[in-house]
Amino acid sequence: MNFGSLRAAAPSREVRGGLAIFIRRLLIAAFTALAVFAAGRVHAAPVKVTITGSVNFPESDPDLVPVIGPQTISIDFRAVGPRGRRYALTLVANGDLTSGPDVIPASAISWVAYPSVFASGRLSTTIPVLIVEGTTHAMETATFDFYLDNSWDYYSGVYSGSATYTISSP
Repeated sequence: MNFGSLRAAAPSREVRGGLAIFIRRLLIAAFTALAVFAAGRVHAAPVKVTITGSVNFPESDPDLVPVIGPQTISIDFRAVGPRGRRYALTLVANGDLTSGPDVIPASAISWVAYPSVFASGRLSTTIPVLIVEGTTHAMETATFDFYLDNSWDYYSGVYSGSATYTISSP
């Protein structure tokens, strides 16, 4: 499930030798849920996930708002399998945010997760970030406040990108 793109309004002035970017909004993330496996079989309805909300970063002058956010989403998930079977939920960016030839690194996006059992972090395009581990027959709800490091180095444009949440069992 792909939630969209990052928009930036046309710059109103040139600053520091580059174009000022005003971040309009980011709709983030693709979602993939992988089945929880046990003893070589997949259990019926092993994973159920619901994502509520979207991430929309408003226009902001980097001098006045160096970090844009929070923008909040909620994730409800259920991991089913044999009692005591371990699972892990991770998040990885599928690439940087792009607008034609222009790029905003995925690592410019970070989050704070609640409750505290869930890990806060920063997007990576190479290493899935562990958000939570647990045992099956778990029903969890997490809230993520997303932030974007704002910068004059970003060019105006409509940026898009995606990330993947994966729930799996070793």
